[in-house]
Amino acid sequence: MQISNLIKSFIVKVLGFVNLKSAQLLGLNSADPSIYSLKNLETSKNTKMVVIDVGANIGDFSALCEKAFSKLEVVFIEPQPELLHTLQLTFGESHRYFPVAVSDRAGTGILSRRTVGDRKAHFSEYRDSNSLEVEITTIDILLKKEQIQEVDLLKIDAEGADFQVMKGAVDSIKSGKIKRILFEINFRTFLGGNTPSVIEHWLRDEGFSHFYRSSKWFGFIPLRSLQNFRAETQNILALTQPLKSKHHT
Repeated sequence: MQISNLIKSFIVKVLGFVNLKSAQLLGLNSADPSIYSLKNLETSKNTKMVVIDVGANIGDFSALCEKAFSKLEVVFIEPQPELLHTLQLTFGESHRYFPVAVSDRAGTGILSRRTVGDRKAHFSEYRDSNSLEVEITTIDILLKKEQIQEVDLLKIDAEGADFQVMKGAVDSIKSGKIKRILFEINFRTFLGGNTPSVIEHWLRDEGFSHFYRSSKWFGFIPLRSLQNFRAETQNILALTQPLKSKHHT
């Protein structure tokens, strides 16, 4: 197994990039970034990293960021009140917490969930016993209201609505306020009428032309494009400039 992974790592380094199809063939399964790969995003140990955690849930991603970055402020966005309370108890008063959902419009919506604290909660037209009517805002509105001038990383895990969240941040993206975007593509992305090619085209138009696939074993793997996608979860990092990494694991 170790030899096999070394061979895969060598192939990635020789190629310099892979596409989604070849990544799947190599067994480079998508996963949340490791602490070490996140460290590649830190601009300076003396500068506080500002991370917006959309769909924070219980804070798994932000817990990784706490270990990866020397200084950190997280803007937690989590519409489930029980989870937001847990986040406040876990991470303390040095961060910001918002009991809202974000999309490309402001208003209200029905959050469908199987149980309280459901990690796969998503917007739906159907109500059940655990459904919630939640406030919806946009990243642009939130950043303006809170006077947040710079975002080092916008992390989105919105169960298929990630593209809508990006479109609701378009003014902040155009102004250069948002430096990096880490988002998820899964089967609900397609259900929402979006495709990886549409998302890629939109991001390129907004200046994000460098894409990386987050892999458990090899960190951020460069991608030519977001084509050849099959309906399985992919975690994608979009940048305006190539990633200058010290390590990819």
